[in-house]
Amino acid sequence: MYIRKHLSLICCLWLTSCFSFLASAQQYDPYRAFAPGFYRHSASVYRSADGSPGPQYWQNRADYVVRAQFDTSTLRLAGEVDIHYVNHSPDTLRFVWLELDQNIDRGDMLQQWEQGHAVPADTSKGFILYAVSSSGRALTYQVHGTRMQVWLPRPLLPDQDLHLFIRYAYHLQPRGGGGRSGYIDTRHGRIYEFSYWYPRMCVYDDLHGWNTLPFLGEGEFYMDYGDIDYTLTVPAGLLVVGSGMLQNADEVLTPLERQRLEKARRSDATVLIRSTDEPATRLHSGKQVWHFQMHQTRDVAWAMSAAFIWDAARIQLPDGKQALAMSVYPEESAGDSAWGRATEYLKGAVEIFSRQWFPYPYPVAINVAGPVGGMEYPGITFDSWREKGKDLVGAAGS
Repeated sequence: MYIRKHLSLICCLWLTSCFSFLASAQQYDPYRAFAPGFYRHSASVYRSADGSPGPQYWQNRADYVVRAQFDTSTLRLAGEVDIHYVNHSPDTLRFVWLELDQNIDRGDMLQQWEQGHAVPADTSKGFILYAVSSSGRALTYQVHGTRMQVWLPRPLLPDQDLHLFIRYAYHLQPRGGGGRSGYIDTRHGRIYEFSYWYPRMCVYDDLHGWNTLPFLGEGEFYMDYGDIDYTLTVPAGLLVVGSGMLQNADEVLTPLERQRLEKARRSDATVLIRSTDEPATRLHSGKQVWHFQMHQTRDVAWAMSAAFIWDAARIQLPDGKQALAMSVYPEESAGDSAWGRATEYLKGAVEIFSRQWFPYPYPVAINVAGPVGGMEYPGITFDSWREKGKDLVGAAGS
């Protein structure tokens, strides 16, 4: 046992040294980095030789219903997710893979050995799984870092669907999810930001099969599309913003907020929805449930705080369509040289990009000032509360 343990240690140190040597020995070649021909796949009925969809192109679909509760005293998010997965591929699937990106906070071998010594995984971080089932039947699964393989009770044939149920929890870290979520304290309260907050399906495609590259803080955007319906039970008095459309505004927003929100939908100038000296929500004590829906999306993210200043304005899209630009930020970020103009910047960026490339597809675009220094999700971005001037313009445009 002693010999095996130390042989493993020597092998790991040797591999680390080799990788370091190779990295330092390689010379940067810009011509090679940007050389043509990076798409080396032959044409097929699924994809043309240039990478565009072929006559029989397909994508699998994943729809989610997520119900979560967050306890601000323990920082514990507990949730349940029902996943409706449709196999549009011509293949029979005997197992599926899911993404558990919060598990990056446990640490992995690459990160541990870079520190020069072995550090055991911190099991207090990342996802805790309480149930993985389908149609009431518990399924066999195995977690591999930030990915989970689940064996199916019966093969999933082409054009068949599958319902997965997962009950889970995790604790929000100050800078969690690979730096994509977290919280900070401000003068009027704490700001919380949530991303990768539920187990999600990995992509199965015609090029690589299951895409199971581990999440190391990058490469998290390749996902199937579908509809996501999510409810968040949180303490009353905290304003929540999230991807998609709020479904129960009458239950959670004050009458004044709803009145101002309707005004913003008709205004090209920024309209103040809520200041920090006004109630953040309709209820002042107990729990409050926020319900959101988003269609044809690959993911959703959300944020909440009692400290949020909230403003909004109309987005003018091509063909007479409209959307809503919104910003939320703490008092420390306010001002005409900072987040007081964030909605203006966001509105302008979406309108310009919609004219130049294609119309913005979602009803709301949200910019959140908080601990995450720049991260984009469908319908919502997390940007640093310290951003000002040109940096904030660039952040809004992302």
